[in-house]
Amino acid sequence: MENHKEKKSFLRLRAREQEELNVISACLQGSITCYGEMEFDKEHERFAAIMVRYSWEDVATRKTNRNYVILKHIRTAFRIECVKKLSLRGIDLTQENKLLELVTVSARIKKEKIFLHLIFSDSGEIYAEVEDLDVRMEDLGDAIDSQIKVVL
Repeated sequence: MENHKEKKSFLRLRAREQEELNVISACLQGSITCYGEMEFDKEHERFAAIMVRYSWEDVATRKTNRNYVILKHIRTAFRIECVKKLSLRGIDLTQENKLLELVTVSARIKKEKIFLHLIFSDSGEIYAEVEDLDVRMEDLGDAIDSQIKVVL
C-alpha cells in the first residue's frame, strides 16, 4: 500500500492587468499585517509586505463531509514591482507592530501614470506610483487552522 500524503497547495499569483489584480485583492481581503512587516526598497523599486491571509480554498472546493469548514490562515508575501514613489497616510510609523487589516488593493491610471492603492480597515492607506502594473503574492508555508468556522 502506498503512503499518500495530502498535496499542499500554495497560491502564487502575478497581476499584470486590472482583472488579475482583482483576484489578488480578493485573496488578500482581510489579511493582517503591520508596518514592521513592510519594506520599500527604493534602489530596486520594490514594496514588499508579509501578510497573514485567510485561505478560502477549502471553502471553495468544499473538501469536507461536514456542514462547515474551519478557515485556515497562511503567511503570504505581497510585492509591488516598479515602484517610483510610495506614500503612506494614516499609518503610525512609531507603532510598527500595530495590526493593519487589508480591505482592498486597487489600481487606477491618471495622466498616463499607474497608481496602486492599498486600503486598510482603520483608515490607513498606502499609495504606490508604479511604472508598470506588476503585483505578486506567494504563500510562504503551511496553512494553520484558525478558530473560525464557515457554514456551508
